[in-house]
Amino acid sequence: ADADHIGGLDDVIKKYQVGTIIDSGQTKDTATYKDYWSAAQAEQGCKLLYDSDMVINIGNNAYLKIIETGDNFPIDYRKKVKKIKPDDFSSSEAEIRVILGPQDDYFTEKGIDTFLSSPYTLTKDCDRMGFKLDGEKIENINGVDIVSDGIALGSVQVPSSGKPIIMLADRQTTGGYAKIATVVSVDIPRLVQLKSGSTVHFKEVTAKEAEKLYKAEQREYEKLMFRIF
Repeated sequence: ADADHIGGLDDVIKKYQVGTIIDSGQTKDTATYKDYWSAAQAEQGCKLLYDSDMVINIGNNAYLKIIETGDNFPIDYRKKVKKIKPDDFSSSEAEIRVILGPQDDYFTEKGIDTFLSSPYTLTKDCDRMGFKLDGEKIENINGVDIVSDGIALGSVQVPSSGKPIIMLADRQTTGGYAKIATVVSVDIPRLVQLKSGSTVHFKEVTAKEAEKLYKAEQREYEKLMFRIF
């Protein structure tokens, strides 16, 4: 096996305690299960999706859920699945995490500090294209006009007014204002649930931290899926 694949279902069974087979409900003595086994041995599946709480695709829309390794195999694995705490969308204030850039060098240190330390208020000019914010003016070095480039979901543009605009789902594809930061993907749902008049505080994180947040969110979605089946 390499970092991304497991060579055969028999090896998986020997190495791990297998909790359930999703979409089949078969046992190792049934023909369906043997078909899945053969498919796995023929390298038609067995992709390792995550380092923990592993889900292995064994082909034909069937998946193995690895729930425990070693000797501590639970009698009822469902008791070990934690309840997923729902997000609180009722608050009128939110901390939104951002990665600085790609044009944060267009702004002074004072401007960046203002952006990260000052509260900003959602104005009435908020829709699927973007959220216009009101608050302290973000100081730039020598203007904010750039050669138009692509705008990612969550990009934070700063026009000449110095007030940030967060670009959202129906944003234009390109724009000519410097982007001081980008909202991490896991915070977009919380952001777009805020109402006009709500307060936003920005917090800087690294790209690596944002990636970890994304992977953690995907694992939570995966756990949720297995609670539904």
